[in-house]
Amino acid sequence: MKYTITFFLIATLIAACQPQNTQEEVLESKVPLVGTWKLISATTIKDDTVVVDSLKGKAMYKIINDSHFSFTNYSTSEQQERYISGGGKYELSGNQYTEHLDFCNFGWEGRSFTFNIQISNDTLIQQGKEEIADLGVSHDIIEKYIRVE
Repeated sequence: MKYTITFFLIATLIAACQPQNTQEEVLESKVPLVGTWKLISATTIKDDTVVVDSLKGKAMYKIINDSHFSFTNYSTSEQQERYISGGGKYELSGNQYTEHLDFCNFGWEGRSFTFNIQISNDTLIQQGKEEIADLGVSHDIIEKYIRVE
């Protein structure tokens, strides 16, 4: 009996000394997509035309938590005024990521877009089709982000 109590006390002490993970660390370990991401490369493909955006004078960030995403795209240059933002809920199944735009400042609200994503270390690659027939939007995108600490 004495050994059982001693063993139990030692096991409890060892368990109590283990570092506790924060909620954010637990969430990130479950969903590597969760975090803040900065756009570093953007390619748009429409028909047979490929446009690689230099991103000069622009910045874009995407913030993703366990159920929602938001993005902000703005100019960093005084010569160009630009501000685009949006967000909503998302679904993730394997590498298929679907954004449901609940709000957007350029008329894409209520639309959903499905992308394939790849995450490797601190890099997120998102690619897929943005298509809104009634607005004449139909192109493929390839966006590359890095995780912001």
